[in-house]
Amino acid sequence: MDSVHKYWRSSTATGKSKMAILQQKLKKLRAHIHLWNHTTFGKIFKDKCALELELECIQKNIMDNGHTNTLKIKESTTQKKLNERCTQEETLWRQKSRIQWLKEGERNTAFFHRSTIQHRMTNRINAIKTDEGNHVRTQDEIESELVSHFHSLLSEEHQDRSPAIAQVISHIPPIITPEHNASLLREISMAELEEAFNSMAEGKAPGPDGFTINFFHHCWDLLK
Repeated sequence: MDSVHKYWRSSTATGKSKMAILQQKLKKLRAHIHLWNHTTFGKIFKDKCALELELECIQKNIMDNGHTNTLKIKESTTQKKLNERCTQEETLWRQKSRIQWLKEGERNTAFFHRSTIQHRMTNRINAIKTDEGNHVRTQDEIESELVSHFHSLLSEEHQDRSPAIAQVISHIPPIITPEHNASLLREISMAELEEAFNSMAEGKAPGPDGFTINFFHHCWDLLK
């Protein structure tokens, strides 16, 4: 949290809207977190192996030389650290797997890991066939083909649809009162925003930036 506060306050962003500024700051914060994870926090698997070996040595020492107060404290401390790393490992794979119905806490790490691999294989696009029947396989070619396809699909020549819209509307009885309209047009309040965020499930990411609802819940006082 200290790092998040420092990165957030030190980053500058400009934009035409507050949402654009928020997105820029989140993008910069994500880069800082990636670096922090790589250099500081992300040695989960390496630390776990080291702690397992350390615990094994302590327990072998206890078996050879008997249970002393010092060894008992060492064993308890190492076991606590190992449990913490195991929980972090499980949480990591659960988040990557996008599995929501199975709760963490039962050491489901292997299941989450397999689900992650399957999820990535299912969602990976290796090739796309163009309208001409050719296959493109590089990332740039696939992106270009997708953009071209949807641009063509969602575009049309300009047409005046006013008569058709007026005809459809004429058959719809007006049920929105001026009071309803004023309520719909008013600015969103902080209370409404907080209610929306609090109603979202943990582990879900509301946007493509990858930040989950957990992040917004924990950092709400900083972000709101």
